[in-house]
Amino acid sequence: MGSSQERVALLRTMQRKLAVDPRAGLGVAAGADASELRAAFLQLTKEFHPAKFARESPDVVRLSNEVFLSLREAYDQLAAAAKATPRAAPAARGSAPPPTAPASRPPQPSAPPAAAATAPASRPPQPSPAPTSRPAGANPAATATPPRGVPITPAAATLRSDPGRSAPVATGSGAGPRPQAPAPVSSTPTPNPAAAKPAATATAAATAAATAPKRPLVSFGGAPATRPAAAATVAQDGAARPPTAAAPVAAPAATRAAPAPTASSEEAEFAQAVGLLNQRRWKAAKAAFLALASRVPNERRYRAYLALARGLEAQDDNRHDEARAELGRALTFDPELAAARRALDVLEAASAGGDSSLLDRLRRK
Repeated sequence: MGSSQERVALLRTMQRKLAVDPRAGLGVAAGADASELRAAFLQLTKEFHPAKFARESPDVVRLSNEVFLSLREAYDQLAAAAKATPRAAPAARGSAPPPTAPASRPPQPSAPPAAAATAPASRPPQPSPAPTSRPAGANPAATATPPRGVPITPAAATLRSDPGRSAPVATGSGAGPRPQAPAPVSSTPTPNPAAAKPAATATAAATAAATAPKRPLVSFGGAPATRPAAAATVAQDGAARPPTAAAPVAAPAATRAAPAPTASSEEAEFAQAVGLLNQRRWKAAKAAFLALASRVPNERRYRAYLALARGLEAQDDNRHDEARAELGRALTFDPELAAARRALDVLEAASAGGDSSLLDRLRRK
């Protein structure tokens, strides 16, 4: 690997890279997955493992241990963030509101097909009358003599019920189509079953919608939301009116997207993590700071406190070299972090041969 000075320079360069950005230290891109992170970590382990520096001076051996621990910590942090990222995607996809507009619109039957279907049933067969000469302006209903046994009134009612259908055209030998005058209008209104059918269908649909059980709409705060006024009007008066186009626009309040986390909630999580650190609950504090650092990677304060929690845990377990590396890393992120500096002073006093009472007093501070 070269001379001792070259090895020290290589170790210090890697230590600076890991302190600035873990991804730059591992040499991976921003969107690297867990397999790429592991491959990069294993490759760097072959180069920076402390066993490769075992024959060097004690300072170089200590520096290699610190670099290797920093490398391991960077890999753990990035691997945890890579595993937590894919689990949030299905929740975002599953939060789309179900379509409710087609279910709230009742079917509307069209009047012309119903009239066309019912008109032939009430029309009796009529033979084609022979062409006769009549004076101009005469009423065909008064002058034409129908064959014996053929009723006249149903035909007139049929023509009134279906104004769009033209009367049958009588043809004779060598004669063209003969225009027919409109039938006389009766003073008595004739019921139209085809026109009444859509109204009855719409009324039945409105009644069924009013009596069917409905799920209550719940807003984001938990209070039941009010339904559109158009649907309530149809259910109360029972009129044969289709719902207006504005009724399906109102969406349930429960399907609205949750608000983004604010700065106050982030500060509350940070204060809770600091409380766990003061209670010497190292694992819970590390998990809380790791979640904050993964959510906001550019915030150096969260990474500094994460390294502080790891260093204090290593200090309690008498892993002094690892504790020095983590506390030095915390000061790299936040040089004003007094807790990390006090913990380093405790370690220096212990390595210099200080008594246990002094060590206990410094820890209690």
